[in-house]
Amino acid sequence: MGEERFVIFLSEAIITQDDQLLEELLEILKNEKRFGQIFFWTDKFEKRKDSKERMFKILVQLLEHSTSLKSIRLISLCLQYKGSRSDLRIFDRDFPESWSKKVDNIKKGTKLSVWRKTLE
Repeated sequence: MGEERFVIFLSEAIITQDDQLLEELLEILKNEKRFGQIFFWTDKFEKRKDSKERMFKILVQLLEHSTSLKSIRLISLCLQYKGSRSDLRIFDRDFPESWSKKVDNIKKGTKLSVWRKTLE
């Protein structure tokens, strides 16, 4: 029984592919009530000893796969929780003009939160 748990842990730690992680994000994205799960999603990176760069690479893939206000808000939560000032560049892209006011508000709130968190 202990061996079986170890094998399951190893499979989660080693075999998790980027597309699986993107799928997890897409599942969270389906229901905004599940957005709190993003904190567990990001914490898994630390548990697996994955690089922060890998996490943000997958967040960029999310934006490419699903450019929506919901995905922008979800990414904003990730940035506020685990991001640094340099990670804010994920939002340096063109979004539909009809979203500009909402996206600007999300970006400003995210920037303020990250900057406040990274003051040292």
